[in-house]
Amino acid sequence: MKTLSTLVVLVVVLAAATSASRKCKYNRQDKWSECENGKQTATKIIKEGSDKTCPQKKVKTRICVAGEKCKYEKNDWSECNEATSLQTRTMNLKTGSERCAPVKTIKRKCKKACKYQKGNWSECDPATKKMTRTLTLIQGSDQCPPNKTRLRRCRKGKSRKKACKYNRGPWSQCDPVTNKMQRTMTLKRGDRDACDPIKKVTRQCRRRAALSAARIHTKCKYEFADWQQCDLRTNTMTRTMNLVQGDPEKCAPTKELKRKCRKPCKFRKGGWSACDPTTHLMTRMDTLIKGDNMFCSKKRQITKKCKKGKRKCQYDIGEWSECDTSTNKRTRVKKLKKGDLNVCKPEIAMTKSCSRPNGKERCFFGKWGEYLPCMNGVMTKARELIQGGTECERKAVKTKACS
Repeated sequence: MKTLSTLVVLVVVLAAATSASRKCKYNRQDKWSECENGKQTATKIIKEGSDKTCPQKKVKTRICVAGEKCKYEKNDWSECNEATSLQTRTMNLKTGSERCAPVKTIKRKCKKACKYQKGNWSECDPATKKMTRTLTLIQGSDQCPPNKTRLRRCRKGKSRKKACKYNRGPWSQCDPVTNKMQRTMTLKRGDRDACDPIKKVTRQCRRRAALSAARIHTKCKYEFADWQQCDLRTNTMTRTMNLVQGDPEKCAPTKELKRKCRKPCKFRKGGWSACDPTTHLMTRMDTLIKGDNMFCSKKRQITKKCKKGKRKCQYDIGEWSECDTSTNKRTRVKKLKKGDLNVCKPEIAMTKSCSRPNGKERCFFGKWGEYLPCMNGVMTKARELIQGGTECERKAVKTKACS
């Protein structure tokens, strides 16, 4: 038990020591001192904000290493090796320990390499299936060979390069009559006896080029008029453009542009009035809250048609009467089911011809019934067929998928 308690105490002491050492932070150490008695020292000073229990200075010691740095004596660069285009230099050890290499060799690319002018590739040799090219010296020392020969395999499908190479000139404008473009090509490389010095190439104009060429003579130019006053309802301004140049048959005589007003007027919207039963219109009065009084009116009135939902007039569908033999028409009267009598009409009468313009019977139906229970994933409902043939029977039944 005593041994166990002693171990616990040691662990606690070590943990406290490590936690205390973590709080001790020091600046970078000074340079190592000169070697004395085979040892060197360097000092560290504590950082600000560290624990006060930490020592203010910390001294590090190490064994001196004689000749730690390796210094070499540089010799001259060798002559350029034409095969590798490299130069070498040998460096002998000047000062340093036994760990330093006695000799070092450095390589670099030659500063003054041999430059050659490339000749044309020869024709393909059918026996070796290779092509040759001669390189002629144009810059370099006496050690550079005056000529070099290069070999390579012939290209597939081509025994040699194209003999004639040309510089391509720009394409001309599209000719609207022939719908063609032309450009001139000047000889760049090749035998002048076998190659044409100048070639002309012609091709069909592209669709866009043809259209632009056709439009050159049909440009429409317009004269801009002043912008009109701002429409307060739409907050837009309009301007008219009059034709001054162009074919009147292809150019519109006038054009109209629209844009938003530069100085918009902001209004507070008022409430809509009740629907007028005679005009079926509603009005609203808006008040200016932001904008120039010289440009914007203090109040504006906006009018719009009444919505169907505002009228709230619901009618019974009614039933078609018998066909009148004298007028060949049927009538149906819709009676008001829901709505204000001051706004809604109590009855609405509808008349329809019993026959179509081609003489055939017109379809007349009764009211729709309710959907029957679902059967085979489908629900059906039907309405009474008052008049009509087989074509009308199809319209008397409606189906939908079961939900």
